[in-house]
Amino acid sequence: MAKHILYIDTIFDANWDIASPARKRKMKDKLETATTRLRNTRFNVLVFSSLEVEIEYGELRLSFNDTAFDELYEDLDEIFDELKAGGKTLLFSVGYWTGSHVFEAISKVGVEAFCKAFYEQVAKPLGIDGLDIDLEAGKEGETWESVFNTYGQLIIDLTNHYTQTYGGVVSHVANMNIVDTQYLNAGIEGSKEGILAATKGTHKNNISWISVNLPAQNQPDQVLKFFGDKVMKPLEKVGFKLKINRPKDMIVPGFAAYTPDYLEPGQQLISKAAAKFKTKGYFVWKSSLLSNDECKLKVENRWLELIWGR
Repeated sequence: MAKHILYIDTIFDANWDIASPARKRKMKDKLETATTRLRNTRFNVLVFSSLEVEIEYGELRLSFNDTAFDELYEDLDEIFDELKAGGKTLLFSVGYWTGSHVFEAISKVGVEAFCKAFYEQVAKPLGIDGLDIDLEAGKEGETWESVFNTYGQLIIDLTNHYTQTYGGVVSHVANMNIVDTQYLNAGIEGSKEGILAATKGTHKNNISWISVNLPAQNQPDQVLKFFGDKVMKPLEKVGFKLKINRPKDMIVPGFAAYTPDYLEPGQQLISKAAAKFKTKGYFVWKSSLLSNDECKLKVENRWLELIWGR
């Protein structure tokens, strides 16, 4: 089944614990409205961005955009159950642009401790299907090479341990320019293989899919040429070597819709990629697709027509 993925980082992270009774009523209405509208869209994967990981007084602390999980809406598990009943896969994203400190925290407590805490505190009680791993640069002095040299092995270990111990879904997010160097080849310092080879399971890869970000406002012909030369073509070779059935199905192209102006060129890129490389599905990232004030899915109407016109 093609994956239609939407990243969300608003509304569901509202702090219920400190809200006044009037505020709670408004929050409840917004959450219920957002849930109904999300359930009725074609998005079949919802990624909640993002999971914060911190060490406080020597203890691991998990939160949703700095709101502790026990301070979120009291019936959030029921809302997630409703979304899952509508056929949605639910993931929590870990990592983001300038978010390498999240992986630093995980490295301090260890992969096993983090995975256990996430499963017991978040995934199991809320019915979350797994993790979406997004290792990015962005902080001053960081490069893509440096963050992967520092945390590349960590995300390999995280992927393998969570999948093998708890099952479910572990997806990755990757900028188009790092798929070849980090995922398909041994780009991590000291590594003899790429991330895809290092996450090879017994019967399938432990990475469920890789969401590959295409720069929506760059020259489309240049983007597609790079996508073909540096992602899809080498993926076929690596996939054959690793005995991955239909390796191109592991790639879900998408784009960041920072403003509505990004939507049309992004949609055109996805459509052209599908036609040329037979990719399936797409992702759209921008949490402002959900409006805090009006609780409207801004991707509806013109947005959805553009994205789902094919």
